[in-house]
Amino acid sequence: MSATRRINISSGRPLEAKANYSRALRMNDLVLQSGTTAIDRDGNILGHDVETQIDAILAIAQESMGAAGASFDDVMRARLYVKEPANLATAAQVFAEHFAADRTATTVIPIAALARPGQLIEIELEALDGAAHRRRRLAVPEIATALCVDEKVLLGGIDIAADSATAAFSVMVARLRSALEDTGSELADLVSVKCFIDAETDVDDLAAAAACALGGVAPVITLLNVRIPGSAACRMVVDAEAYLGAGQNAQRTPHPLWPAFSQTVCVDGDIYVSNIYPLDDTARVVDENDWAAQRERCTVNLEQALLTAGTSLDEVIVRRYFTAADTVMNSDYGDGRPWFKATRPTALGCRIESNFLAGVVLTLEAHALRGAGTDIKWLTLE
Repeated sequence: MSATRRINISSGRPLEAKANYSRALRMNDLVLQSGTTAIDRDGNILGHDVETQIDAILAIAQESMGAAGASFDDVMRARLYVKEPANLATAAQVFAEHFAADRTATTVIPIAALARPGQLIEIELEALDGAAHRRRRLAVPEIATALCVDEKVLLGGIDIAADSATAAFSVMVARLRSALEDTGSELADLVSVKCFIDAETDVDDLAAAAACALGGVAPVITLLNVRIPGSAACRMVVDAEAYLGAGQNAQRTPHPLWPAFSQTVCVDGDIYVSNIYPLDDTARVVDENDWAAQRERCTVNLEQALLTAGTSLDEVIVRRYFTAADTVMNSDYGDGRPWFKATRPTALGCRIESNFLAGVVLTLEAHALRGAGTDIKWLTLE
């Protein structure tokens, strides 16, 4: 590989330039693939079933990640955003045929929709140079995949059924504690939790229960309402990450809504960010049910959260938009201020059932790396 620290890969599709994102991105030894659907460069959907679409997506990813110098053998994390409950098990099985379940932290997330009706699945991938030889699998009951790669512990595919969301959260924390103990770590090293919840729940009650379960540990948090098949009162799918030593070394900023969590957690060069809500300075939801205005507001709030953490939007390497299922998108992705035009991080967008808070139709999630905003090399696939 070149000594260039940052490489942005474009597939040549016009949407990438219009919406200011890269198909794949390298930063140092980390390579990210944007959320990718089975669409060719001319905009045609490739395949009408989830099996065929996964094959097409991985062919696209292999080309773009390969251009960034990544090997599929080094993929250490995958998130599969899958439309229609009947496709969930099939997607997990087909994906596992490409990436062994014990070597990649994989989470299958049910969603309501993608941009076009024929799209059934969107996949994002993360690789680290040499991960194939450095990762260590953790044998943790009831966690689909638990891996330790260098200082990071990646926990994927945690599936919980309980009587309520608050009970499910307590079960989740117990499982995470067990997984981290297997690394010689502790719960205090937990930096990020993403909870996809199928239950009617008051998020303030859930946050209060989380404060008790976490015992003062304050990771960043993403809470999204999805539909997960099953008969339990609450089903929850969880994706989490810990960073060895974060309990002593991380810098955290307070969450604007829930004291049990952090808005940002900074450890070494990584900046983890909770999903950002369209809130004003008093933590009140604004621009209710207005997709365009909330997208703008969330980006402004993300910018402020990163400034408070000592970084900027230029250092964002991935951003994700979660839109409520029945929302009318009242602007185009190319409208408004040209956020991220100078750096074009990777991106993902999908529709979920809701963002829980009344009037919120969009939230924004991001991850940043210090130093990622400079010395960018740009490549376009042939």
